[in-house]
Amino acid sequence: MLNHYAIEKLMKLQQNELEQRASQAWKREKLSTKAEAVRREPIFKQKTLACCPACC
Repeated sequence: MLNHYAIEKLMKLQQNELEQRASQAWKREKLSTKAEAVRREPIFKQKTLACCPACC
């Protein structure tokens, strides 16, 4: 059986580990989002409309 101090220390250690994992996951997500934004092809607005079959 662990004493009160050991249990508290273990809980703090686990909390720190979870916080570090969450921080790393957040950073990876942020970087991947930026990379996707850079890789996206630009969207150009088409000023002229395509000819429809009814018009021709």
